[in-house]
Amino acid sequence: MFRRTDQSGAAKSLRFCSKNSPIHSVVPQRLYSSRVEPAKKDSWRPAVPLRIGDFVADATSNELTRPGSAEVPLRLRPILMDVLLRLAVDAGNVVSRENLLADVWSRRMVNDEVLSRAIAELRTALGDDAKQPRYIETLPKVGYRMVASVASVANVMNVDPSSVGAAEHNEPAIESSTLPQHEINSGHVAPALSPVTNTTTQSIWKLIRLPLLGLLALALYGVYKDQNTATIAASPANVEQQLNAAVPLATSTLTESNPRFSPDGKSVIYARSDDKTSEIVVQDIATGMTWSFSVPGSRLATPVYFADGRRIAFWQRRIDTSTTPDVDACAIVVRELATSTDTRIVDCKQRVQPVFDVAPDGRSIVYSALPRSDLPLALMQHDIAAGASKQLTAPNPGDGHDALPRFSPDGKQIAFFRGTQSHVRLWTLSLAEGAMPKPASALEGLAYGVAWSPADGSLIAAADWLGFRALNAVSLIDGSARLLGARGARFPDVHKNGSIVYETATFRADLWLTNAENPGDGSRMLWPSTRYSNQAEFSPDSKSVAFASNRSGTDSIHVAALAGNPGEAPRLPLADNARYIQPHWSADGSDVFAVRIKVTSSKLADQHAVRVNVASGRATELTHLGNKINNAVPLSNGRELIYGELVEHSMRLYRADISGGTPQRLALPLVASYAISGNDLVFTQPQLIGATRCKLDTMACAPIKVELDDSTRFDWTLGNGAIWFVGRDLSRKATLIRYDLETGQRRSFDFAPSAAGTNIAVSRDGKSLIVSREDTPVVDLMIAKPVKAH
Repeated sequence: MFRRTDQSGAAKSLRFCSKNSPIHSVVPQRLYSSRVEPAKKDSWRPAVPLRIGDFVADATSNELTRPGSAEVPLRLRPILMDVLLRLAVDAGNVVSRENLLADVWSRRMVNDEVLSRAIAELRTALGDDAKQPRYIETLPKVGYRMVASVASVANVMNVDPSSVGAAEHNEPAIESSTLPQHEINSGHVAPALSPVTNTTTQSIWKLIRLPLLGLLALALYGVYKDQNTATIAASPANVEQQLNAAVPLATSTLTESNPRFSPDGKSVIYARSDDKTSEIVVQDIATGMTWSFSVPGSRLATPVYFADGRRIAFWQRRIDTSTTPDVDACAIVVRELATSTDTRIVDCKQRVQPVFDVAPDGRSIVYSALPRSDLPLALMQHDIAAGASKQLTAPNPGDGHDALPRFSPDGKQIAFFRGTQSHVRLWTLSLAEGAMPKPASALEGLAYGVAWSPADGSLIAAADWLGFRALNAVSLIDGSARLLGARGARFPDVHKNGSIVYETATFRADLWLTNAENPGDGSRMLWPSTRYSNQAEFSPDSKSVAFASNRSGTDSIHVAALAGNPGEAPRLPLADNARYIQPHWSADGSDVFAVRIKVTSSKLADQHAVRVNVASGRATELTHLGNKINNAVPLSNGRELIYGELVEHSMRLYRADISGGTPQRLALPLVASYAISGNDLVFTQPQLIGATRCKLDTMACAPIKVELDDSTRFDWTLGNGAIWFVGRDLSRKATLIRYDLETGQRRSFDFAPSAAGTNIAVSRDGKSLIVSREDTPVVDLMIAKPVKAH
């Protein structure tokens, strides 16, 4: 796989344009949600800032600051600050999971998983380690305990400056980080709210300075409140509060997708569909009343208003294309709402993609299409009056595709995503003459749409950069991202009045065990959960399975026995501040090799290969392989592995000793994906259809004529002299195909995998298969109205 797959839920998409279309639209099916109230500020929530370990926690702004540091304050989601403060006011004591849920999520029906995710996010924010906690200790099946020292900032500020010199000779307050681990685990920590003694007047001033600056900010706010209402409403803190109070907008059993505001902000337009129906819907926000239209024999998607409010544009594809010329199969259509008159303005000649945008002045649209069949998707701008399109971007082969474009409110820039599959970055393009596109952020991952904030021109991106899919504020100054919230969000839109509408989608994928001789017969689900599982691999003895899943929060590795409890799939005890993907068993079955990706908010994360002992959970980093590892597959000799080093959206393959030494570059071209079984190495290349088979002992290679390309780079695996991959029958239905490497014989089965990411595994003896299959996604349309300034 490339970098990572969306454990938080990237649907295996319905391909609207063609079998080779690299960008898809998702057509989920069913939806249900209930209104979520904001967390109640109970009496236990302190009125003054608290010093918690190295941080000062301010409940009024939901910020963590590190006194004396030049770091930018870290803004927590309100619910995370509540959890932190609830533990802090009982520092040194165990707070049961039941009490935390009751106190923090009062009046909400939530489960234990919500709390576990909140604790994991807090640890990431605090830089804490669950195995060696300096802040939050987990007591399994009991609850959590704050092990850092806690003090009221007011207490610290009340220290008499004249006594500071004497205090230097007194015993300082105990910080939990100075205690031996066994003392932390046994509860020998500083008492709750014990004052922290500082040793210099400068340290006291650093603590006093924070409240003084806050008072100054409040004074300035009072002076400039009227002039800056829009900016205040769009500040990250208020957007977080706004998203925390989001409510469902559309919750039918059909799928609602790609919502956009009307120009006046009083209604939302979106697509609604299932397997048999497809329509465009306009819904009044205040009353919930709707009206809709459909086009017989067509699937409709991504409707967008023109600024005049009298026209809309939408994407259309004919459902039955057997008698339709390819150029007429899909189009972008403009409809006059008063007369229901439709005009096709862009046809399917260049495989135009579903997600596009209309310029604020209504004169043009920007969309993603193929300039040539052998090149990646590029951005095109279509002049509606002239009826002509021009190419705006030209990504090189291997750069990935340009897609999901959005005009800025002033129409002078376009934000879009560039990359391949789960290796995508956010870019911007100025429409000034001669301007070139440039990266807006160094972060990479899976992307699900972007919107401009009308107040300050910043970007709100739906992406999984910070560990899971959510909305993130992206700074156009330094490219850093700040988590805003709305876990599961996709395709946001922001109105100039500050309202935000978006999809919230939950995806589930399960592993299915089946007979390799006749896949589908006697199949059974393995270790079901409500989250996403894929990247399975059989152990060498075929008795256990390692797989990746986000069932415990951030992507991690689980190992389970096929003959064990069907409900148990233990997670390897790996650090919470990183994602773990691509598990592969060692030759003797004692270890699992994987790729570790640290969660970061401002730069491209390092990716290291790690060797994890299954019995102890101890992870050892393979430092000699470098920090750009995309996959690391151990060989059957038990001494070596083949690993892929990231080069943009491709990989260089190296052979290396597991224990150390200098890796050897294989004399192969850049590859898109690869798999190993015994003495066989099979790989695919970017922008090419087919695969290549090499013998590891001689490195003699030969091409294989199979239908593998960039759009199917995760939909295949190698095992026991055969390639298993996802193909299509004559009716375009997905099928599972076995291609014999020796004879070229094919067999097709009606048991195709449907999950994102690596989704097929073959046992070493070739008798069993595991396929990852996606369940019906659950999608809501949510709306979050702006927080009123006080």
